[in-house]
Amino acid sequence: MDGVITRQSEEYIMMMRMLKKCSKEILEFQDLPVPIAGEVYMTGEQICGMLHISNRTLQKLRDERGIAYTVIGGKFLYPLSKLQLLLEENYRNYIR
Repeated sequence: MDGVITRQSEEYIMMMRMLKKCSKEILEFQDLPVPIAGEVYMTGEQICGMLHISNRTLQKLRDERGIAYTVIGGKFLYPLSKLQLLLEENYRNYIR
């Protein structure tokens, strides 16, 4: 049975490794912020992960107008440039 690929064949094993690697890279790519009209927007989940805050804290920041956001179709999106500006404005350098 020359030329037949089975689950035990080297070709099949290599192909499955490549597919797993590609799947992982695609999933990582899906988590990247997407530019819209020259601005990169992030989801609430991405912001919470980046800042290590809870959804409730993010909601409080929105309620207190402490963070810029827009709502499209009921989904909150946060402009990355405004977040970077906010972080820079509130940066405190504590050197002892």
